[in-house]
Amino acid sequence: MATKEKTIHQTPAEPAVPGTETPRPVQDPWDVKVTMFVPRKQTGDEQQYYVAINDRKFLVPANGKAQELPQPVAEVLAASLEQEAMAEKMSDEITKEAIENAGKM
Repeated sequence: MATKEKTIHQTPAEPAVPGTETPRPVQDPWDVKVTMFVPRKQTGDEQQYYVAINDRKFLVPANGKAQELPQPVAEVLAASLEQEAMAEKMSDEITKEAIENAGKM
């Protein structure tokens, strides 16, 4: 019984020769603007968020509106707001648990 050989056609990979790569344009992240909703703070607090990144300082108004911010500022502020919400949730859970346990004593 005769067997047929399978032929696979492959295109040769381009050799990696140093210095022949085409440089990609690098965009400064501070030039990229991101639209982000900045919530109001609770009453009694200052109505602005302080963000500092590598000796650059920003005061972002907490006016409850969407604002256009540099990308690094928006990332740090979003992380801060997320942490603040998580801390508030945890505090509420601990308070609720303490109230329930106080009623059992």
